[in-house]
Amino acid sequence: MKNILTAMLMFCASGAGAAGPAPYTCEGGYFTLTIPAGWSQMPAGGQPAKAKQVYGVDLLLSGKGGAAAPSITVKYYAPGNSVFKTGQDYVDSNSAPFGDPEPGEQYSPVTGAAVAGRKAYRFERKFNGYFGPREERKAPVAMFERHLVLPAREGFYVLLFSAPFAEAKALVPQFEALVKSFKPKK
Repeated sequence: MKNILTAMLMFCASGAGAAGPAPYTCEGGYFTLTIPAGWSQMPAGGQPAKAKQVYGVDLLLSGKGGAAAPSITVKYYAPGNSVFKTGQDYVDSNSAPFGDPEPGEQYSPVTGAAVAGRKAYRFERKFNGYFGPREERKAPVAMFERHLVLPAREGFYVLLFSAPFAEAKALVPQFEALVKSFKPKK
């Protein structure tokens, strides 16, 4: 199974569908956005979006295969979804460590932000990621995440950027461009 997932990540990061900026409309029409040039859409896996009531897109930076590849995830969590009851549940579950933080793990405070002209929550996290099978793990990779959580009339949206810390500063403008292009339906 791990080999299949690794092969899918490598295929997606190799450049499939990574031409110029591309418009994207979420299944169900819950949002639209523009995928930045150089980012590839990952094929959907697992349960269908309708079964989970979670709709959206996962993107990888082309040519950056592997588990620590820079990624952008944009999801709409419909009411009754199988993951989080509310946007506040998402924030509470992801904006602080469970128990004691790991060495090097840091969380920013949750602050206000604006996404698509609406109030949103923003927080960031720095952590050490360990990638690969347990028996082959090498040194940890310092990772950076930025989370934007946008409440909706029904459900909520999450826009998530993740990248190795060393690459994050150079890639944040691409995430910000995607956020500017984001248009929620609800």
